[in-house]
Amino acid sequence: MSPRVSVVICFFNGANFLAEAIGSVRAQDLRDWELLLVDDGSRDSSPALARAAADTDPRIRCLAHPDGANHGLAASRKLGADAARGEYLLFLDHDDLLAREALARMAAVLDAAGEGVAAVFACTLFWAWDAALGGSDEASSFAPFAPGRTDGRALLRDLIRFDSRHPACCSTLHRRAAFIAARDSGPSWDGMYEDTALLMKILARADVWLLEEVLSSYRMHRDSMCNRAQAAGEHRNDGVSRDRLRFLRWALRHLALDLRSRLVLAWTLFKGEARTRWSAQGS
Repeated sequence: MSPRVSVVICFFNGANFLAEAIGSVRAQDLRDWELLLVDDGSRDSSPALARAAADTDPRIRCLAHPDGANHGLAASRKLGADAARGEYLLFLDHDDLLAREALARMAAVLDAAGEGVAAVFACTLFWAWDAALGGSDEASSFAPFAPGRTDGRALLRDLIRFDSRHPACCSTLHRRAAFIAARDSGPSWDGMYEDTALLMKILARADVWLLEEVLSSYRMHRDSMCNRAQAAGEHRNDGVSRDRLRFLRWALRHLALDLRSRLVLAWTLFKGEARTRWSAQGS
């Protein structure tokens, strides 16, 4: 019998945090889950940690790329999603944590919402775990959007304009069939904004549900993908960066969007490129 929820954790040299992420899945109030641990070519002890977890719980499976190499997050998530058997699907990064009630609350929402809702987005605690980065804990919110069923295309246009309002993967539960159909509907994007590309495909096709409850913790630390990109000058929190502009150019060429969303995307890209040119001239 298939599990109700599939959780996919992709990891690359994740020994520092992987056991905690696995533990947060095993502690769930909802017990009908499977956990797929996808090794993306790790060279530390994280594969051994994954195998040890699988040895003690039949709901946990270990996966790896056939050649054992590092293929990136997009390929690793595809591997996990294709192997998943649950009706619902959640991606948890190896350094993030689920609240105990997360799967039960989000699965209940999708059960009640019906097939027209492709995913439920809950709120996330952005956890200032690394004191060296400064800052403080901050919970996300979907304001000005009201909780409940939401037009996917309206949320898509908001996401294009405001990168900071991106729902976290660790608080997103998908209908697996809808996720895979959207994922395979066109070309994929890898690297920074891989999750945004998938989210835009989903929002262009279906409604979603906004749940104003904090159901995960996103660990902020120096070795995270976003922090490394910021340190390299490739990413900025204000949404104007080389990475984001490259992604928006790709999205304008390749994503199947309604006319209004395409106009919003084109205007956002134009403003971002103009701002970058002005900054370069000023320096």
